[in-house]
Amino acid sequence: FPRSPCEQCVVASSLTTFDLHSIAPRLKLHLMLVHMLISLKRWAVLPKYFKYWALLAMLLDSALTFAIVWKVPFTNVDWEAYVAQVDAVLMGEFDYRNLHGPTGPIAYPAGFCWLFGFLRWTGLPLFALQLLFAALYLATLAVYIDIYRLAGAPGYLLVLCTLSKRVHSI
Repeated sequence: FPRSPCEQCVVASSLTTFDLHSIAPRLKLHLMLVHMLISLKRWAVLPKYFKYWALLAMLLDSALTFAIVWKVPFTNVDWEAYVAQVDAVLMGEFDYRNLHGPTGPIAYPAGFCWLFGFLRWTGLPLFALQLLFAALYLATLAVYIDIYRLAGAPGYLLVLCTLSKRVHSI
């Protein structure tokens, strides 16, 4: 055992620090992985990193959304139903019991009919309407992100906002 206080300090410091070069390579790799996981966990949950998660979510979802609009063939199952229901409203039918489309009765509020009626009135091509809905979706995503931020949610939860296939199908 050390005899003097100075010798005790040297022994204590040698117990708390170690030379990574003297540790076996597998242990060194393990320590580096543990350090990376701890850093990743901090990055995922600390509020100061939320803005980076938000930026990442917006950029990735923007790329995904516009790739879907550009590459995925348009499926008009919902569109045909919307148009049939909107046309009925525009022709003066306001009784929801009588508003039907190819997929069944209407399930949306009247504002939906007027919005889609306006979009049909503009005469915009379908691709332009898809881009308009993509922009509307991204604006909605920005609102979700701000709600998550105000709620103090960890940033990694923003991934859940982008996983809905249904939202991307419109």
